[in-house]
Amino acid sequence: MRKRIVLVFSVLLFFGFILPVFGQDGDFSYLDHMLVYRTGKNFFINRMVHNQYTGPFTDKNDKIYSYGIEMWSDSGSGSGAGFAEYMINGAYSRFEATLALEKAWLAGDMGTTRFIIYADENEIYNVRFTSSSEPQSISVIIPANTQLLRLEVEQIGGSRGTHGAIWGHAILRK
Repeated sequence: MRKRIVLVFSVLLFFGFILPVFGQDGDFSYLDHMLVYRTGKNFFINRMVHNQYTGPFTDKNDKIYSYGIEMWSDSGSGSGAGFAEYMINGAYSRFEATLALEKAWLAGDMGTTRFIIYADENEIYNVRFTSSSEPQSISVIIPANTQLLRLEVEQIGGSRGTHGAIWGHAILRK
């Protein structure tokens, strides 16, 4: 009897936790499980660690993103856009995520933040967010044979710093 319980638990554990990491039939990859080719200095995977705050990514509606990435630009200090680059070597055809701003940084005049996606240095997606913007789910086609995917955030205006830009539940589909 005990062996059956262990076997059932093992099967549930495998199908409930292991398979989702790789996606069904290998048709997608979670971005937070992929090797990052290059990033800016303000880049986080699955949770933010900054000054006295450590915690999960949380949007203005208190939705917690259990996986994904977050970044911000340092435009106030002159160090430019926040970014993350992934070598995808033509293996993926679509990028999906929920874009949102980090709740912890919505006070004051933060201006506008642009979420930008590049495929081999060609812009394929661009949207602007302000502190009042609602989270947006996106599904962006990646051109065939794209080698390098770059996710970028850029701060435009605002006198009180930058937004934390969440790329929640981000996946690449084959």
